Amino acid sequence: MLLTMTSFLFRYKMKQRFALLVLLMAAMAIPQLASAQKGKLNIAEQYFQSFDFRNASKIYADILASAKHANDTLPLRRIAYCQTKTGEWIKAEANYKRLIAMNMGKPSDYMGLAEVLKLQGKYTDAIDVYNKLLAVQPTNHIAKSYITHTDFAQRIVRDSAIYRMHLAEINSPYSDFGPAFFVNGQLVFASSRGDGTKHQAMYNWNNQPFLNMYQCDIAPDSSLKGARVMGQDMTSRFHEGTMTYNPSTNVIYYTKENLRKGDFDKVKGGRRNLGIYSIKYNTAEKTFGDEEAFAFNNRNYSLGNPTLTPDGKRMYFVSDMPGGSGGTDLYYSDWKDSLWASPVNCGNKVNTLGDELFPFALSNDMLYFSSNGHLSIGGLDVFYTNPNDTSGVKNIGYPGNSHYDDFGLICFPNETKGYLSSNRPGGKGDDDIYEFSIQPVDEVFVSGVVRDNNTLEPVANATVMIPAEDGSMLQVKTDANGRYTITVPYKDIIELEASKAMYLPGKASRKADPRSSFMEDLNIEIQKIDWMTSGKVIYDADGKPAVGAIVILNELTGMDTLALDTISITGTGTYMWPLQANKTYLTIALKDGFSRMTEKFTTNNPAQKVHTRDFKLFKLEKNTTVKVDNIYYDYNSAVLKPESATELNKLVAILRDNPTMRIELGSHSDSRGGDSYNLTLSEKRAKSAVDYLIGQGVAKERMVSKGYGETILLNQCDDGVTCTDEQHAVNRRTEFKVL
Repeated sequence: MLLTMTSFLFRYKMKQRFALLVLLMAAMAIPQLASAQKGKLNIAEQYFQSFDFRNASKIYADILASAKHANDTLPLRRIAYCQTKTGEWIKAEANYKRLIAMNMGKPSDYMGLAEVLKLQGKYTDAIDVYNKLLAVQPTNHIAKSYITHTDFAQRIVRDSAIYRMHLAEINSPYSDFGPAFFVNGQLVFASSRGDGTKHQAMYNWNNQPFLNMYQCDIAPDSSLKGARVMGQDMTSRFHEGTMTYNPSTNVIYYTKENLRKGDFDKVKGGRRNLGIYSIKYNTAEKTFGDEEAFAFNNRNYSLGNPTLTPDGKRMYFVSDMPGGSGGTDLYYSDWKDSLWASPVNCGNKVNTLGDELFPFALSNDMLYFSSNGHLSIGGLDVFYTNPNDTSGVKNIGYPGNSHYDDFGLICFPNETKGYLSSNRPGGKGDDDIYEFSIQPVDEVFVSGVVRDNNTLEPVANATVMIPAEDGSMLQVKTDANGRYTITVPYKDIIELEASKAMYLPGKASRKADPRSSFMEDLNIEIQKIDWMTSGKVIYDADGKPAVGAIVILNELTGMDTLALDTISITGTGTYMWPLQANKTYLTIALKDGFSRMTEKFTTNNPAQKVHTRDFKLFKLEKNTTVKVDNIYYDYNSAVLKPESATELNKLVAILRDNPTMRIELGSHSDSRGGDSYNLTLSEKRAKSAVDYLIGQGVAKERMVSKGYGETILLNQCDDGVTCTDEQHAVNRRTEFKVL
């Protein structure tokens, strides 16, 4: 099968330049041939220059059949090229290998061999060829890309299950390609079926009629129905194709061969380049206005494949104008002051040494296009990118792309349905239009590396986490190389956080792709620190993160308080700050309707560089009960042990921070021992705790003590029930209740 679209629009033009170059080479080589062979070569070159590769191939084969000329590099290189373009890939592979084996291979021969190997699905062999090419041409960026990503084919095909592909019923036995959205739920496309034009000229390469524009209807299920030729004003004896439509101005922009004063604008040698033209469409009368040429058309090079952003303010197109990256590049022109501005190259992120073609601007920040210069599994593959940022270019994957040429993708705004062109087997003709749909993925396999943001060295054993829908945390550890892989539910934006002791947490996020279950190279940088404070802010009642609470970090300097930073608590419940040595800090945890809590500490002890404090917020409501952990007494005694001071001091701070709060401080015992004894002991212990608080400056009017003994047990461990020491310990507790 042949790719008429590409031959017509820009690959044809690239080949024309190539043909002129090799004709110069041929002029040097022809005198070395016998007169009869020179004549054959001249005829073959004429076929080659007019893109009649089948007839050219026959004559080159005849020349090579002569024992004297069996190893002539010019016809050998030509026939390999022709065979690639006519689909005879096995023969082309053999001839490229002959050239390279003769030590006569040029970089273009290695590229040609790698291309036909990919077209046959021989990806490992293609990688070997790219390796050999780098030895000949170390700066070849295309070869470097494939060597860097030797698993490119596996990456491209791994999301194949999400695609559904259907051959559109509008196809003919000829070339049908380049769909574009039109008015009133219609679609237009280019075809060489030859309807609607008398005395239709034939194109040499594929012996099919020249291209004209057709339109069809988009059914409610997005299938295509009722193909018919567009009006006579959009139809000529020669090529018209690939258009875009601005619904706000009713202007069509399309590609055709350049005209000047009603005749073809030819350059030296008789070649006709392409240009962009526009025409007003009357939607009510279904008629066309006068044709206008794009201001930047040029007889010396081609422009075409126009596409407009939805707002009509930017036009992307393809050109082989001088100064580009390779064969054909993508450019854009912005609509300013009622004129199209000078073209701007889309840059090296999009453009390569190969050919970039068929742009489709889904939105201002989503551009689809086809290329044979980015990592592909065949000839032309379809790619997408955000043209306004530094994100990379991505392959849409298999079976959207195939071993063959895939191009001209358009899709609806939700990106789950659309159309593309391909010359893959199983179609009706040369190039065919396919309908596709995508089932969005449910989960994403995210991978990347956690690095030190200063040294960029990988950080092993760091924790990478993301909140789950149920409020829990999905998390994994990085390996010795700092790598992680985590499976997360699909979201429009996926944000991960990495943390490790003595590092500030780092975050990384990326827009998820509904066409892929894989998100790679989501790398996270974290900052190493010497001193830090960290902890959690949670609810005392259930231990869950106090989302929406804030934590404030202040520095205390003499009589002054310097506010340093504020953190809003998210689903992780955590906070963390880097600190400086020999300072005094105050952290404050706040949330409306809950207790205010503070912590004062210093960074004077080099042996304790991490200060940890968890804040447990409780509701400031009557009868809210809060357990006070780690309150210890000597056996059968109401005397507080020294280690109880740490927790009671926290209660002092709570009372100080919430000056309107009055509390009841209660002590509870387990069921062992007599009821009266337990009640008396718990009353004494509660009073002992209250006395400690009074000694720390808390007004006695704000507190009452109460002993409950074993009257309120938290489990089944009542009198006569056998329980372990651990079960009994649950009931021995000190609590305070908001009064």
